[in-house]
Amino acid sequence: MDDPRSRHVVIAGAGVAGLTAALAFSERGYLVRLFEQAPRLEAAGAGIQLSPNATRILRQLGVLDRLLPAAVRPEAVVLKDAATLRELTRVPLGQAAEKRWQAPYLVAHRADLQEALMARLAERPDISLVTGARVGGVAAG
Repeated sequence: MDDPRSRHVVIAGAGVAGLTAALAFSERGYLVRLFEQAPRLEAAGAGIQLSPNATRILRQLGVLDRLLPAAVRPEAVVLKDAATLRELTRVPLGQAAEKRWQAPYLVAHRADLQEALMARLAERPDISLVTGARVGGVAAG
């Protein structure tokens, strides 16, 4: 098999998905070029819930520890009847989630996640970020 460093990956968009994909390809040994149409990266958005599957990946990519100080670990998700406020069901999270899935369930602001991803990306010399660049098409070769 050829050397992964001879292979390049191009990613259009430096949102949460693009940043995460860039880090994942980099971890596998690819040279990554990440294009973002905005003139500079700015964290934005609202709240986001991160399941243990997501936080496990963030841990593998070296991002989770950066995010933890800004995140909340809910103890449970509680569903209630809107009219009576009677509890309908409760899904334990917190330590129960970490014990069951070996990763935390988190609630955070999307901007905090983006900042953690961007900080990790800045440490990777095999990822180049090009801002102010709109991707108009893709050609193999």
